[in-house]
Amino acid sequence: MAEDPLSSLRSALLQTQSPDSSVRKQAEKFLKEMENIPNYPNLLNTLIERYANSTNIEDKNLRTLAAIVFKNLIKEHWSNDDPDTMYNVLSKESREVIKGRMLHIMCTVPPEVQRQYSEALVIISKHDFPNKWPTLLPDLVTQLNSQDITILHSLLLTANSILKRFRFGFKSDELFNELSYVLKGLQELLLVL
Repeated sequence: MAEDPLSSLRSALLQTQSPDSSVRKQAEKFLKEMENIPNYPNLLNTLIERYANSTNIEDKNLRTLAAIVFKNLIKEHWSNDDPDTMYNVLSKESREVIKGRMLHIMCTVPPEVQRQYSEALVIISKHDFPNKWPTLLPDLVTQLNSQDITILHSLLLTANSILKRFRFGFKSDELFNELSYVLKGLQELLLVL
């Protein structure tokens, strides 16, 4: 019977921290091969969620490693403008699943994982927001109603990073339309905060 993909992924992530270079290289090779599995980003997210509240030091390391691998996967593969090319490991369906889960996961994990997700979210938003990710702003506003100061802080820093592009963008009708959309979505909430 084949080993559960989550168990294999968990083992490989932990083995990347091995002092034995042959074990480490084998684990890194396995993780690189996993990129060809369409469900790979979802497996990383599932692993992070599964160990989000664990206090075991191995589990803490595991979720941080998984978050870093997830962020690096996004950084390396998201910028491809055509997600359906045979060279892109992130299919259109995978991208939609990732965007649908990002904010929820980011709000349920510890700060060290939130930072990695925040970076990944900023990378995605540079390419997809607002045209290809119209739900980001409403979802962000919904999550900003949280009473948890840690989550609120993380979300505000993420929003700041997403919105930085408007500070120095070349003035155009497209930029003004995007800025107007963002202001309409955020103004009430920011006045309350």
